[in-house]
Amino acid sequence: MDPSTDDLVMVTVGTGLGGGVVIDGRVYRGATGAAAEVGHMIVAADVAAGAPASATPPHPDSWEAWASGGALGRLAAERGLENGRAAVAAARRGEAAGVEAVRILGERLGVGVANLINLLDPAVVAIGGGVSAAGELLLGPLRDVAQRLMLPGVGTRTEIRLARRGGEAGVLGAALLAGQEREREEAAA
Repeated sequence: MDPSTDDLVMVTVGTGLGGGVVIDGRVYRGATGAAAEVGHMIVAADVAAGAPASATPPHPDSWEAWASGGALGRLAAERGLENGRAAVAAARRGEAAGVEAVRILGERLGVGVANLINLLDPAVVAIGGGVSAAGELLLGPLRDVAQRLMLPGVGTRTEIRLARRGGEAGVLGAALLAGQEREREEAAA
């Protein structure tokens, strides 16, 4: 297997925010099979008076609430743009409103990516999903924030990059996982 994919974290940024973790070349599923619900990490809670209240997912303080395609849509609307796609298109044209919306989203993504790198120290963090179409306009601020928030010495070998399959990465990963599950079931039968 390609060494860069032996230890990998995938983050899909679309309508929601999802993920996957590969450790030693195997998808990590966790005790219940629900591992890598990265979008539900709490990243923006005010804990001065204690823990935040529980809420129906996505929690308003979750990474998904602050850094998904839906969040980009809200950032776009606040800047007079129609939606997240319009923000990405405007950013690509160099328009200030689009650049700002995509930058803010990238920085918010960087907060969660720093947490993932501090926790797992992967070889690769791959960003996929529809919002990844923003490319370096998104990755630049994401990398800057992640670097600033990572512990010294952690993540020194981590590559933060776009997923090779871009917006299709999450769907292809799900199909691959389904195939692996079927192989396991057939081998056990």
